[in-house]
Amino acid sequence: MDLREAIACLDEYRISLANIGGMLRPNIAEGELGEAIKKLNDSLIETLNAQEKEAMILSIMIWRELKATHEQVVDFPDGWADLLVALNQLNLATDTAAEARAEYLRKKPRPANVNAKGNELKNAFQAVRAQTRTNEQRRERRIRSKDGSKKSPPDLVETLNTPDPTEV
Repeated sequence: MDLREAIACLDEYRISLANIGGMLRPNIAEGELGEAIKKLNDSLIETLNAQEKEAMILSIMIWRELKATHEQVVDFPDGWADLLVALNQLNLATDTAAEARAEYLRKKPRPANVNAKGNELKNAFQAVRAQTRTNEQRRERRIRSKDGSKKSPPDLVETLNTPDPTEV
């Protein structure tokens, strides 16, 4: 692989990564359109992952070749400088693509059925709490009504301090 071919390959991957990263958008549609956009985004993520992996492999191979043939830098200084620029640009494109993927995954909307299940669970817990409160209130009312209908027993201290009417 000569320098021009290496630079062309690096540029191709750089452009491809930038294009794929730019196409990723959060899915805000529902229904059939939402499913189609989800499938498209999933295939873009797969393609982006594969392209990023291939770009990293290519850049590693070029760096190794660059180290192995560093004495040729003196003969073609402009070509090697262009190659280094292309490698750095590919590195930036790879980082940008990774950021785009992370941003897409961060903004990816949660499926509606997950929210619905979460709301159902929350509603069930609230219903159980309400029922528990109602049962406790009923029990307290029963206890109060039983205490109010019965005459409370006399206080023990009052009983001991009161003289017995038969002794007086």
